[in-house]
Amino acid sequence: MVKSEADIEKMLVALESNIETGTAKVSIKTAFTDPYYKGCSWLNILNVIFHELDGINVIFLYSAVILGKVLKGNFTAREGVYTINLVNTFASFVSIWTLTTFGRRSLILFG
Repeated sequence: MVKSEADIEKMLVALESNIETGTAKVSIKTAFTDPYYKGCSWLNILNVIFHELDGINVIFLYSAVILGKVLKGNFTAREGVYTINLVNTFASFVSIWTLTTFGRRSLILFG
Protein backbone atom coordinates (compact mmCIF):
# COMPACT_ATOMS: atom_id res chain seq x y z
CA MET A 1 0.00 0.00 0.00
CA VAL A 2 1.78 3.09 -1.26
CA LYS A 3 0.88 6.39 0.34
CA SER A 4 1.54 9.83 -0.98
CA GLU A 5 4.23 12.09 0.45
CA ALA A 6 1.55 14.28 2.04
CA ASP A 7 0.01 11.30 3.87
CA ILE A 8 3.40 10.19 5.13
CA GLU A 9 4.17 13.73 6.31
CA LYS A 10 0.83 13.90 8.17
CA MET A 11 1.58 10.60 9.91
CA LEU A 12 5.05 11.78 10.92
CA VAL A 13 3.66 15.00 12.36
CA ALA A 14 1.01 13.05 14.29
CA LEU A 15 3.63 10.65 15.66
CA GLU A 16 5.99 13.45 16.67
CA SER A 17 3.22 15.31 18.46
CA ASN A 18 2.42 12.19 20.54
CA ILE A 19 6.00 11.54 21.63
CA GLU A 20 6.67 12.69 25.17
CA THR A 21 10.09 14.12 25.83
CA GLY A 22 11.85 14.20 29.13
CA THR A 23 9.66 11.58 30.81
CA ALA A 24 12.58 9.73 32.44
CA LYS A 25 13.29 11.33 35.79
CA VAL A 26 15.99 8.81 36.72
CA SER A 27 19.07 8.18 34.62
CA ILE A 28 20.39 4.69 33.93
CA LYS A 29 23.43 5.36 36.11
CA THR A 30 21.22 6.46 39.02
CA ALA A 31 18.91 3.47 38.58
CA PHE A 32 21.79 1.03 39.13
CA THR A 33 23.90 2.95 41.68
CA ASP A 34 21.44 4.76 43.98
CA PRO A 35 20.43 2.44 46.86
CA TYR A 36 16.80 3.58 46.52
CA TYR A 37 16.51 2.26 42.94
CA LYS A 38 19.31 -0.33 42.80
CA GLY A 39 17.45 -3.35 44.19
CA CYS A 40 14.38 -2.81 42.01
CA SER A 41 16.48 -2.31 38.90
CA TRP A 42 18.40 -5.57 39.38
CA LEU A 43 15.22 -7.42 40.27
CA ASN A 44 13.66 -6.19 37.03
CA ILE A 45 16.69 -7.38 35.04
CA LEU A 46 16.47 -10.82 36.70
CA ASN A 47 12.74 -10.96 35.97
CA VAL A 48 13.36 -10.30 32.27
CA ILE A 49 16.11 -12.95 32.16
CA PHE A 50 13.94 -15.60 33.82
CA HIS A 51 11.03 -14.70 31.57
CA GLU A 52 13.20 -15.30 28.52
CA LEU A 53 14.70 -18.53 29.88
CA ASP A 54 11.49 -20.24 30.97
CA GLY A 55 10.27 -20.69 27.41
CA ILE A 56 6.82 -19.16 27.77
CA ASN A 57 7.54 -16.86 24.84
CA VAL A 58 7.56 -19.86 22.52
CA ILE A 59 4.17 -20.96 23.80
CA PHE A 60 2.70 -17.49 23.27
CA LEU A 61 4.31 -17.15 19.85
CA TYR A 62 3.09 -20.49 18.51
CA SER A 63 -0.13 -20.76 20.54
CA ALA A 64 -2.38 -20.54 17.49
CA VAL A 65 -0.46 -23.31 15.72
CA ILE A 66 -0.31 -25.53 18.82
CA LEU A 67 -4.01 -25.18 19.58
CA GLY A 68 -4.95 -25.58 15.93
CA LYS A 69 -3.14 -28.94 15.73
CA VAL A 70 -4.27 -30.24 19.12
CA LEU A 71 -7.91 -29.18 18.87
CA LYS A 72 -8.23 -29.62 15.09
CA GLY A 73 -9.44 -26.06 14.67
CA ASN A 74 -8.40 -22.85 13.00
CA PHE A 75 -7.22 -20.33 15.59
CA THR A 76 -6.10 -16.81 14.93
CA ALA A 77 -3.04 -15.60 16.81
CA ARG A 78 -5.18 -13.45 19.10
CA GLU A 79 -7.54 -16.32 19.96
CA GLY A 80 -4.54 -18.54 20.70
CA VAL A 81 -3.01 -16.02 23.08
CA TYR A 82 -6.35 -15.42 24.79
CA THR A 83 -6.87 -19.16 25.26
CA ILE A 84 -3.38 -19.66 26.69
CA ASN A 85 -3.86 -16.68 29.03
CA LEU A 86 -7.18 -18.08 30.25
CA VAL A 87 -5.52 -21.43 30.98
CA ASN A 88 -2.68 -19.65 32.81
CA THR A 89 -5.16 -17.62 34.86
CA PHE A 90 -7.12 -20.74 35.79
CA ALA A 91 -3.89 -22.52 36.77
CA SER A 92 -2.94 -19.55 38.95
CA PHE A 93 -6.22 -19.73 40.83
CA VAL A 94 -5.82 -23.48 41.30
CA SER A 95 -2.31 -23.03 42.65
CA ILE A 96 -3.42 -20.25 45.02
CA TRP A 97 -6.25 -22.45 46.30
CA THR A 98 -3.87 -25.39 46.74
CA LEU A 99 -1.38 -23.24 48.61
CA THR A 100 -3.99 -21.82 50.99
CA THR A 101 -5.61 -25.21 51.54
CA PHE A 102 -2.57 -27.40 52.13
CA GLY A 103 0.12 -24.89 53.11
CA ARG A 104 3.63 -24.41 51.83
CA ARG A 105 5.33 -27.00 53.98
CA SER A 106 3.11 -29.90 52.96
CA LEU A 107 3.33 -28.91 49.27
CA ILE A 108 7.12 -28.89 49.44
CA LEU A 109 7.22 -32.23 51.25
CA PHE A 110 4.56 -34.09 49.28
CA GLY A 111 4.47 -32.14 46.03
